[in-house]
Amino acid sequence: MSDGIRKAWLLEYLIAYAEHHGGQLSSLQPKKGKVQIINFRTLPESSEEWVWADVSDKVHCVAVRFTMEAVKSFNSDRRNAGRRLTSRRWGIATIRCTGPFLCRPPTQNGKGLEDELTIALVIDQVEVAGSEGEAMFGDPRCVTKEEPMRRWLAGLRHGSGGNVLQLERLQRDMEEKEARTSADKEKPLLPTRSIETMLKVGVSSSKSNGKASTDKQKQNQWMTSMKDLGLVLAYECGKIPEAQRRILENVAVFDLHSPSTQQLPTERYPLGK
Repeated sequence: MSDGIRKAWLLEYLIAYAEHHGGQLSSLQPKKGKVQIINFRTLPESSEEWVWADVSDKVHCVAVRFTMEAVKSFNSDRRNAGRRLTSRRWGIATIRCTGPFLCRPPTQNGKGLEDELTIALVIDQVEVAGSEGEAMFGDPRCVTKEEPMRRWLAGLRHGSGGNVLQLERLQRDMEEKEARTSADKEKPLLPTRSIETMLKVGVSSSKSNGKASTDKQKQNQWMTSMKDLGLVLAYECGKIPEAQRRILENVAVFDLHSPSTQQLPTERYPLGK
């Protein structure tokens, strides 16, 4: 049944949240995923209380708080045959979390609260598929022990550094944009293929089954080959050297300035003449 959790997602979700929202933990970023419920920190008798637990994606684990609405909905669902949520330890569950929050959750044995503030997820929907009574899948590590989470959590605790991962992402985006801009500036205006090669493509494309094409077909075929090689824009902007412009105007299947009146010339001007 461990195959029911096919992808670890808890750490990826929290890093993405931190990179986009920073220290604004009131922002909502709903996410559905499969987990194993590995522990219940509280076992309330009433559905009018939050249920605290720990869930795992086989690689990482994190504290969660099921909302009262989620608990009520689960306990009253006929598909659960009267079994309460707190009786489904080790079960594989599909949960929907709305986002993380900073808190001092109950200790894992339910006696008192943890000493330090930590990250927990709010769960507003839960469905348990089965696997109760099985062993824990994998060897999950607390997600807050991972280096990005440690830095984010340290900033949140001090109230001033919760944007650390967000600022790092913005810096990476800026550097990548500058790198792309620099690469675009270094690209040559003309394609690597020679003008002569392009002209052969243009001339040969004007023939169809040994019969002359119509002026409109010639125009469309020539423009297609020109667009493919990025030369039309260069021609119109005057970026092609004069010698190459002469070749284009004399070997093209039509005059670029008057496509409907010119025929294919027979004379070619060599490059540089």
